[in-house]
Amino acid sequence: MKAEFIEVCAGVRFWEDASVNGEADSDGALIPFRRDDKWCPVIRLEDGLVVNWPEGKTADVHYKVCDDGEYWLLDDENRRIAKWSGHYVPDKWLCPSSSGYGDYIIMSIGADGKVVGWVSPEIVKDQWVRLLPEVQSFEDWLETDPPLYDGLDAARAAWNAATAAELERCAALVDGIDGWRRDTNTYCDNLADAIRGGA
Repeated sequence: MKAEFIEVCAGVRFWEDASVNGEADSDGALIPFRRDDKWCPVIRLEDGLVVNWPEGKTADVHYKVCDDGEYWLLDDENRRIAKWSGHYVPDKWLCPSSSGYGDYIIMSIGADGKVVGWVSPEIVKDQWVRLLPEVQSFEDWLETDPPLYDGLDAARAAWNAATAAELERCAALVDGIDGWRRDTNTYCDNLADAIRGGA
């Protein structure tokens, strides 16, 4: 699977640290893709195009984010295929012309919707957690994203173990056990561990 986009969901501390069409965005009402207290653009990796950016609008962004953000790589069908493993802003991706020191998103977006000075950075695999596709059966899983395993029996055992673990966790959630939250990364970690154990 090839990454085509980066999806951003970043908590913004000070919306006034941006201007849109040259006007200070004092309360964050002008910037596109604001969702509550998050800024959530999707950027095409090939050329830095902000997907669905309003034509003719410009923006200068200097958002303080620190560790209040999530970042995903998407494929050509907008499916999340990897998640940024760090707690801070991926500088090379979201500060193309300066350094945000892991705390800021700093970029200018032109009237054509493209990030100024964009250079698509190299994807360093150990900086991203690969996400598994949502599949309904063991056979679908093998077809969609063949895992690393040593023999079909080991792979099936890994699938069964991961599925059983997921059911157990769901039951725990229903019973009100605190501190557990079902998300794609948890599922991915369980399945990876099961594969390693089965191999």
